Amino acid sequence: RCSEADAGALDWTNLGLVTFGKAAGGYRTADLASDEVGRQRFTGVHGVEGLPLRSGIPGPHGYASVLVAWAVARELGVTDSEVTARSGVTPETKGRSKLVTAPRGATVIDDTYNASPETVINLIATLAALQPARKVLVLGHLSELEAGLEQTAEMIGAHLRPPLSECYIYSPVTPDLPRL
Repeated sequence: RCSEADAGALDWTNLGLVTFGKAAGGYRTADLASDEVGRQRFTGVHGVEGLPLRSGIPGPHGYASVLVAWAVARELGVTDSEVTARSGVTPETKGRSKLVTAPRGATVIDDTYNASPETVINLIATLAALQPARKVLVLGHLSELEAGLEQTAEMIGAHLRPPLSECYIYSPVTPDLPRL
């Protein structure tokens, strides 16, 4: 990360632009499919080369970070076989898009660490695509967004519709969440 002043002082003339996306971009997907919990598997395409890849996080947004990691790995000299072997391996981080089944059968995504509105919308889409009848999203307190919390709530609220059963916000000042 650098400041605008630092960025302005850098020599950008020898840097290339890397693009990625589902259907377009220098790095893109083909044959995109999801498993029973929404983790994606796909063929990553760069030029005419294809590479079998997978995402370790549930949701329709998983492919993006894998494509970016592949592009960066190539720049750093990591082999495609190593990228394939490591794709889909996501270290578990407490409160980061953790998909669990609650004791009473609800499917829960625990994203209590914190999340951007875009991530929350993707997590709602992930739950919507899953089969269980009761789907619960547990989010962390969006403290850094408080200045624009009303607009953030409206943006997220537009996506809170059935089949999402419940959405809870957890923070140290929130009363205990109900048993699921």
